[in-house]
Amino acid sequence: MNTTLRTLLIALLTLIGSAANAWADPDEDGYSVSVGGISYDEPSFGQNLGGGTATYDPASHTLTLRHATLRGKGIAIYGYDDSEDAPAEGLPFTIRLEGKNTIETDSESGIQGDNIDLYITGSGRLPYRTQAAELPTAISSTSISITDGCQLELAGAIEALIGVEFDNADVHLTHGGAASQYGIGFSNCAITLPEGEHPICTDKPGEWRATICLPDGSPAKEVCIERRKGAGNTPEYGE
Repeated sequence: MNTTLRTLLIALLTLIGSAANAWADPDEDGYSVSVGGISYDEPSFGQNLGGGTATYDPASHTLTLRHATLRGKGIAIYGYDDSEDAPAEGLPFTIRLEGKNTIETDSESGIQGDNIDLYITGSGRLPYRTQAAELPTAISSTSISITDGCQLELAGAIEALIGVEFDNADVHLTHGGAASQYGIGFSNCAITLPEGEHPICTDKPGEWRATICLPDGSPAKEVCIERRKGAGNTPEYGE
């Protein structure tokens, strides 16, 4: 992917993030974080979550969900780095799952990160459901890493500007599949659906968009990824 195109894409994400971030105040490092439309620095942050909790640690940029249920309108979880010295590849923001957590929304986006590297970790679960009429995007960010044994059941797609990594995680996507601009990598887990010898393909040879695809090369709308020690199918990385 040439430098000019990458710069334009990052600039576009930054503009979108600025608009969505108008109501969220950044922490001391320039991070803006909200859950259910409520910024982490507001008194009502982390409340009314179905008996569960949401806590944010500005020092480590970690949002921890414990048995939380997020229902309502708009983006359920939003993170944005608007610091002046933010690198183009984004800065780390972690969502740690503990117990069973649920997102139910009418938005076309469940978890959105702008100008950040999003890490979803922990041994918990996260089902995501939406009533959005358009094809939903369950998780989107500059880059996405799903790790540490977490279990995601997503009625929507996973999309990243730079790359997606699955590491020791169970992920079931039912409406939209997974795609990124630079590549999709696997460690200690494997694609079990769709079946096929080469489940990762690019739009055209040598181009930058990588997609989990069906045997005929078309994008897969349903994808299953299961933990499997020592497994990994990274040769077709989409670079």
